[in-house]
Amino acid sequence: MLEALSAVAEAEHWHLITYYATGCPFAAWPRRMFTSQFARCADWEQEVLSRIVRMKPTLVVTSNLGYRSRFKGWFTTDIGGFQPVDAYAAAYATLRDAGIKTLVINDAPAPAGGDKSDPAKYPNADPIRCLEAHPTDYAACSAPRSDWEYRDPAVDSVKRIASPKVTSVDLNDHICGPDTCDAVVGGVRVRQDDSHLTGTCVHTLMPYLRLALVASVTGR
Repeated sequence: MLEALSAVAEAEHWHLITYYATGCPFAAWPRRMFTSQFARCADWEQEVLSRIVRMKPTLVVTSNLGYRSRFKGWFTTDIGGFQPVDAYAAAYATLRDAGIKTLVINDAPAPAGGDKSDPAKYPNADPIRCLEAHPTDYAACSAPRSDWEYRDPAVDSVKRIASPKVTSVDLNDHICGPDTCDAVVGGVRVRQDDSHLTGTCVHTLMPYLRLALVASVTGR
């Protein structure tokens, strides 16, 4: 979503500051829960959270990959369904208590979200190879929305906090149809891989994201 955020910030004359670490969710996980290989994520999370609280921005916008299957080997114990919600809620509550507004973008439907990333089992998981194999049959690379859409623990944490300062936006109806997530929409390839949208697809979401961002900033 960074492309769309940058475009909105430029259009609205906002100053955008980005914090990003590959694979590290913006949450407040206790460091002891990480294996030594991924303990850097806990350090990054706490450092970024502290910087934001000191900075006191008008709005924090965050989006996370929340698939439990992707975190195998990251934690010292298996994470249960509620632990990610606890971690996100702790981070968002820290921002709320500092008087900072937060907007959480619901993660997009993707093969990884439905734990269907293995191209040997699910040929449509790799959009590029699938479309190369089916250049005139885009439907072969699409999927039922229920296969790829998952319950985002970050959004669940927003509901738990139940504060007007912590809200969420769901753009998934602009990414998928009611029943199907198409591989190509209006001549635009939707997915870059099994968990990311293409930059072109993200740009098509800008008008909808802009509405949510302006509402969060202005309170209207």
